[in-house]
Formats: sequence, C-alpha cells, structure tokens
Amino acid sequence: RGVLFNRMKRYMPVILSTIISSALFGIYHGNVVQAVYAFMAGCLFAWLYHKRGRFGEAVMLHGIMNIAGFLLAHYNLFDTAFYGWLGCMLSFVAAVISALGLWLCREY
Repeated sequence: RGVLFNRMKRYMPVILSTIISSALFGIYHGNVVQAVYAFMAGCLFAWLYHKRGRFGEAVMLHGIMNIAGFLLAHYNLFDTAFYGWLGCMLSFVAAVISALGLWLCREY
C-alpha cells in the first residue's frame, strides 16, 4: 500500500492518492464493516506517513488497531452488528489518539 501511495503521489495530488490507496486498502479487507474501517484507517495512515515521512509509525498504528480488533473479538464484542461497528470505531478512535500523540511528540 505504501508503494502504491508513493507512486500515485508522483502523478496526482496527495488527497487523491490518499483516497484511492485507502479505498483499495478497504476493498482488500473483503467485507463492508472492515472496508469502511480500513478506508478510514488507510486515510489516517497515509496522512501520518505523508506528514512525518516515517513508514514505521503507520505500521505501529496498524498493529495497535489489529490488537484492539483481536481483543474485541476475543471478548465477543463483535457478536452483534452494533458492537461490531462500535468496536471498529473505538479501535479507530484509539488509533487517531495514538497518531495525535505521535504528532505532538514529533522530533525535529
């Protein structure tokens, strides 16, 4: 996904590169709930990578979101449609807060 994003940035505006690469990232996940969640996460990852220029931070956030998803699934919070969406959104909010924390702690 990073390769695709970087290649597209050369030929089109960053916002369009972000939307297209994030949409493909979402579609790759294979179902509607994960597609929406992955699209939003992909936008966050692309923004963070574009602003910071560090691939590792996007990877770390992806890991945080995966761990949160695993824990939510492990404790059966995905059993209903409501908790499925709620769990995805809570995980996404945790990732956004983490990204903001990284942004505030940036090195010059």
